[in-house]
Formats: sequence, C-alpha cells, structure tokens
Amino acid sequence: MLSILNFFLATAIRSSSGFEFYAYFTDKNDIAGKDATYYQDLFSCGVTELIFGWFSVSAAGALQKAFPDDTQLRMARKAADQHNARVSFMLQGVPFINANSSVYSAFFESANDMFEKYLFDGINFDWEFPGSTAEWKKYRDLMKNTRANVRRGGRNARVTVAIGGSYHFYKDIDLCGGIDMCLWMGYDNHNDPRG
Repeated sequence: MLSILNFFLATAIRSSSGFEFYAYFTDKNDIAGKDATYYQDLFSCGVTELIFGWFSVSAAGALQKAFPDDTQLRMARKAADQHNARVSFMLQGVPFINANSSVYSAFFESANDMFEKYLFDGINFDWEFPGSTAEWKKYRDLMKNTRANVRRGGRNARVTVAIGGSYHFYKDIDLCGGIDMCLWMGYDNHNDPRG
C-alpha cells in the first residue's frame, strides 16, 4: 500500500493541538480499483487528512476537477466522517496571482461551489514557485482570504500549504500566520547538510 500512496509526514511550523498525519493522492493510478474498505483502513491507521490532486484553477479563477471518479470522493468522504478526519483537494498553481479582485472573488465563489458539491473540508496550496517576493506575499494573502471566504456548513475552509526548505523566507513573510497549517515536505531537504 505504501508504494501506491504517497505518504508525507507533515511537520507543523505552528504548534498544533496534536499529531496530524496527511496523505496525498497525486497520481490517478493511486486510486484505481480502491473500495470503501481501503478508505476505512486508511483513516483507521491514523490519517487525519486525505488530500486529492487533479484539481486546477484557470486564469479567470474557476476551479476545474480532473478527478477521474466521483465515487472515490464519496467513499473517502464517508470514511473520513466515520473517523473524524478531513478530505481536501490540492492546487499546484495559481495563474491569477497578479489579477484584479474580481478574479479572486470568482475563485472564492468557485471554491465554495466545489466545497458544497464534493463536501471538502479544505484546500492544500502546493504552488512552490511564485516568481518574486511580491507574488509570495500575494500567495500568502490568497490563502488567508481563502480561509475567510470559503466555507461549508458554516465552517471556514481549512487551508494548508506545502512548503520546502526556505523556512526563513516563509517566516519573514509570515506565510503560515493566517492559515491552519504549513506542511513541511521533508523530501525537499534531501541534499541539505543540516538534514
């Protein structure tokens, strides 16, 4: 199972109420042939949040789902609910980062629609390459505003961000201050002599 599913141990930069274990599905083949028992087992082993890939956003702010099978989302949601866990989706790019406020509003509206339709709990932002410090700050503000403007069932979206080895930069711009969790991807530091 571990060879099929990419597990990443996430280290929180901010203190949290307890240990959190995140699992990512990043390849469409990861879920091929999975049944409800698979998702039950996944959450039973301690996964607190399952994050699905295959979502993108247009330059106009509209989210698109390229996820191959809504049945998988429904099975994951049901199992998560039975284990007090979460289901989120991942965005790996933000083509509208320099757009005007109407595009940001369109994104929030589209995200709210996606949350209602698929019963998501959160969005994991995994855009590792903003082009400048100004774009990083806009990215930070987008995540804070997503948390404030996207909700389901009266609860704000849970917003996480995948981060790599630039801890001091993230701290300098307070990337993690207004969101729920920064998820440190340890594999990004594989050549770092500090470990």
